[in-house]
Amino acid sequence: MKIGSTIRWGLGLLGAAWGVCLVLGPKAADLLAGRFGPALVQFSKGKIQDTSNFLLHRFYDLLFLTSGAFVLSLIGFWLFRLVERVRVKNRWPVQSLIVFALVNIWFWLAGQTPLFWSLMKTQGISNYTQYQFKKNLISENRIPKQAVLLGSSQMLAQVDEILLNQSFTNRLWTTELAFPGTTAFELLCQARRLRGMQAGIVICYVSEQSFYLPLQSEGLPYFFSIRDLLMLKKLGAGSRWFQRNFLYGILGDVLPVFRYRRELADRILGPGSQNLGQINYDAALESDLPARAQKMKSQFSTGPEAEIHKKAFTKFVAECIRQNRRLIVLEGQLNPILETNLDPSIRPDMKAFLKLVADQNPSVQVVSSNLTPEQPAAVYKDLTHVDEAAQARYSRWLIEFLENNPVMSGAGRD
Repeated sequence: MKIGSTIRWGLGLLGAAWGVCLVLGPKAADLLAGRFGPALVQFSKGKIQDTSNFLLHRFYDLLFLTSGAFVLSLIGFWLFRLVERVRVKNRWPVQSLIVFALVNIWFWLAGQTPLFWSLMKTQGISNYTQYQFKKNLISENRIPKQAVLLGSSQMLAQVDEILLNQSFTNRLWTTELAFPGTTAFELLCQARRLRGMQAGIVICYVSEQSFYLPLQSEGLPYFFSIRDLLMLKKLGAGSRWFQRNFLYGILGDVLPVFRYRRELADRILGPGSQNLGQINYDAALESDLPARAQKMKSQFSTGPEAEIHKKAFTKFVAECIRQNRRLIVLEGQLNPILETNLDPSIRPDMKAFLKLVADQNPSVQVVSSNLTPEQPAAVYKDLTHVDEAAQARYSRWLIEFLENNPVMSGAGRD
């Protein structure tokens, strides 16, 4: 079969598939949701608001990625033909680069779809897989008023998004986008990546680890990008991009396959293949919390990097306002065992900074820890994360706080 006929057949089949999906897709999604809906909800751990709508959009994702693969294959074929006309001995390096570039473009397209990230789910689901899966679902949600929960793993430990969604039913839908180790600088990077997102409320949980830890955080390879370089320079940290995690972020921005390498390895080699370091780290942790606090306190500092974090948080607030979102900042804490070992000037410095943020931005709500449930050392599982009972208390408090909050009657992009 000639290439022209192949292209016509391919385009015809894709057009027919799109037509069938648009006409029969909603009915097929309803039928499948009736049979597999409960299993889907369990699989997503409550992240799917409407199973029928979810399935319909996965049909669209499949056709979108198939169409993308077809178009990229045509581009590759055309480029190969072009290379063949050039009289050179070794064409394979150029052809390899073409294939490599087209594969990365396809993976970039795939990364915009929840279907891809649902396929990346394994028994040991990576934090980035969960983050991307939930982030890409936001635009599909039919509930008009939505909120995102940002912060480190402390946000995940403090707030049960499922409990919030069950309590608010169809009045408000919350999506937790917490990522381990998130600092104030990372919050800014994430906010810039959430432009255009359909959510009028942003709730973030901050504590001392948001402002007084080094810039080199776990999430930088995932969230730092080329477009953040100028921002980094404006924050007074322009030379930092030569550090490993910043470079990994830039490289991942250019090569999606590199950014997704751990998730792809887990999918191909099996869950846990990339978590051996974390497993060994966890096993080496001392069970004696005071001893761990003594070792950990040296990581916290009020030095130059803390000032960069504060400037970044100020820009994060401005970014939320620019995107017409209502921002609620929850002033959090660490395990008192750790806090008592830190420099005593750190917590007052953080509280003073957050008060300044509130004074300079009347539209931003900064909720003092004095107004939130008390969390003594006894409710902590480690130096930063509370237990499930404390999480339930904090979540119920947040539900009541939001019920009596003006954001429930009108919020930004909603």
